[in-house]
Amino acid sequence: MSGASISPLKAFPGPRLYAITSLPFDISGIQGNQHKLLAALHDRYGPIVRVRPNELSYIDACIWKDAYTIRPGHEEWEKGDIIHPVNGVRGIIGSLRKEHRRYRRSLAHAFSKQGLKEQEPIISQHVNNMVTGITERCDEGLIDIGTWLSWTTTDIIGDLAFGDSFGCVESVAGHHFMESTLNLLKPSMWMGVMGRWGLGGLALAAMPKAMAAGLQANAEYVYDKLRKRIQLGKERGDFFDHVLKHGILDVEGTLTPGKRPDNSKRPTDHLVGFTFEELHSTASDLVFAGSETTATVLSGVIFNLLLHPSIHSRLIAEIRSAFTTSDDITITSTAIGSLPYLDAVLQEGLRVYHPAPLFAGRIAPTGGDTIAGVYLPAAKTVRT
Repeated sequence: MSGASISPLKAFPGPRLYAITSLPFDISGIQGNQHKLLAALHDRYGPIVRVRPNELSYIDACIWKDAYTIRPGHEEWEKGDIIHPVNGVRGIIGSLRKEHRRYRRSLAHAFSKQGLKEQEPIISQHVNNMVTGITERCDEGLIDIGTWLSWTTTDIIGDLAFGDSFGCVESVAGHHFMESTLNLLKPSMWMGVMGRWGLGGLALAAMPKAMAAGLQANAEYVYDKLRKRIQLGKERGDFFDHVLKHGILDVEGTLTPGKRPDNSKRPTDHLVGFTFEELHSTASDLVFAGSETTATVLSGVIFNLLLHPSIHSRLIAEIRSAFTTSDDITITSTAIGSLPYLDAVLQEGLRVYHPAPLFAGRIAPTGGDTIAGVYLPAAKTVRT
């Protein structure tokens, strides 16, 4: 009890028990009720709530610029718990600062203008497949556009990340891998809680057998797909072309696609390349982020457009005035700034129909820092 009363976070509101132990909040995570608990806590205590002895939850917009961006004269806040991969190695979503810079450097080309242009044939083919599939079934009754979007984004991300489409649109059915990927959220939460209590090594043994088996099967599937992608080489026009040109830092024998990257003369903050384990976790991150989350936000945008006919009509007018035929719609012609109303619609869609159910924590840097002018000591975690 004395620890709660002398803590630097003692001035922040929240249940007394939560100031003493992380157990109630962690249990809600394992049970899958944490989002409901957070909503109830913020309804009762306001925009800032103490949810663990060393952690605060914010629903104040100021946290975005103060903790999630790099402010001039301020040290960058480190990432907290986000995703807990089964191999124990963080991918690009959960990677810490030093590793994240190396990951970004290796993946940067994939998200550049040139990289997107190289990926365009792959993306266009899958979008055309979706349009054809929907068109052929228009006379059959109602079509679940959300399902078709999910199939399409799954096929696209499979092709871009693994060099092989999942074939959902062609088979008019979902793929078992994506179903298992969505089911990773529960074991990931379980592993995070166990790790926080110093029991990470026991997480697989402690979780329900079916959950652990699904986690292992998903990891093995990614290993297999990634090995096959490496064997395809580095000229596909997908995410990993330039990653493979850099080489793999340490993999078992024949998986190395070329020379290992020479980092011997590079400063620490300019290293390039992935280890195979890092690439495995990053591939899983990319598939998760590029499939269901993309389909979810697009479904939300379409739903809200249909609720607001005037906005729908204005968007149609902008698109049809910019393009004569569907062949005119390319990566280049839809670059940022060319369709300002479409960009505004998508940004608003992300705001009102956010697709990611993850709590991306940040940890206050050495010496502490401020959020909305209020000082937080070092090593204290915030989330939104």
